[in-house]
Amino acid sequence: MDFCAAVSPLHWVPVPDHAAAIVRCGFACVEVTYLSFPHWDADRCAEMRERLAADGLTVNSVHLPFGSELNVLNTDPVVRLHALEAHRSVMRGSVGLGADIVVLHPGREYRSERPLSDILAACREVLRTITDLAVDLDLQVALENVLPAHALSPAELLREMVDEIDDPHLGFCLDTGHAHVVGSVEAVLDAFAGRVKHVHIHDNHGAADEHLLPSLGSIQWDGFVDRLLATGYTGPLTLECYPPAGIAPEEMLPLVRGALNVR
Repeated sequence: MDFCAAVSPLHWVPVPDHAAAIVRCGFACVEVTYLSFPHWDADRCAEMRERLAADGLTVNSVHLPFGSELNVLNTDPVVRLHALEAHRSVMRGSVGLGADIVVLHPGREYRSERPLSDILAACREVLRTITDLAVDLDLQVALENVLPAHALSPAELLREMVDEIDDPHLGFCLDTGHAHVVGSVEAVLDAFAGRVKHVHIHDNHGAADEHLLPSLGSIQWDGFVDRLLATGYTGPLTLECYPPAGIAPEEMLPLVRGALNVR
């Protein structure tokens, strides 16, 4: 099974400058965030793609914007419109990078902020808008399961909306760390079965989103890959964690392969 490196989830990193080092660590592809590439400039996106390819690296996925000011479910219509336009820009830039998948957070609405029915209605509208653009751009949209404080953390709610839209361009990003905090990786995987398009791999102790290397938290990894493959998933596993103290970046992937029992 192939592995992908998630680069700079929260800040700017000049990915092409680190491409050779990423390849030396055993990765052939990366996931970049909206902050990591000039999505508004098609020529610069093409240039970045060429620079990465020269080092043997491709962009598999792009994480769409997230945060309070880029929340597509924001109750302020002006903020929401701005957030949607930012998503459109990043999706267009993703095509220029050669990415196949964009990862979408279902907003940052918390349970106490407004009625769940309103949040679900807003999310359905946003999903249809983004899915329509994905069809036009030939991109896959992977809706990510989120942490318990979010109104849309129950995997069953996300599954209902995706099934309702029922478009082959729309599916799920299984985030193992988020799933473990919510309840269990197995339960979320079962809820997403048949529609998993992307996977974020990281570990924690079940109480907080620690983004630990697999085997350093309390997720039970035995059998995980077999269960994942049984759902029909054939893509890479995207490692979304940093090297722990005392472990060099080059040592991460062998440790992960050992924890997951994959070659």
